Amino acid sequence: MATPRVQRKHLKPGPPPKRLPATLEQIETLAGLGLTDDEIALYLGVCRKTLFKRRKNNPKLEEAIKAGKVKADASVIKTLYARATGGQDTTACIFWLKNRQPERWRDRRELEGNLNVTARLSMGDFLRSIKEYDGQK
Repeated sequence: MATPRVQRKHLKPGPPPKRLPATLEQIETLAGLGLTDDEIALYLGVCRKTLFKRRKNNPKLEEAIKAGKVKADASVIKTLYARATGGQDTTACIFWLKNRQPERWRDRRELEGNLNVTARLSMGDFLRSIKEYDGQK
């Protein structure tokens, strides 16, 4: 009597994944230039889903991409700060303040609370208000 084959879920059929066609330093540079994850995947010749899987399974790749993005953000922050504090660009000043101190400078304020409103209106009053509204148009 033959023994049934046991399927192993952790072993996937097919060839092993190909190496990425770039070094970690090159990938960090791409992220440092401001490329998005989609653009990095395109450059590497893989789909976005594959790049995310590789990042999840390779902490060094994840760290390289994060480090590059931090460098890009730092460059933008440095430039924005210089323009905002140099007095040359009021838009940069507003942007900086709204993001650094949103509770003081944000245009939109969010309020929390409960509001209970009870209105009593007779059917006659309701119909009159509709007629008045229609007459104002």
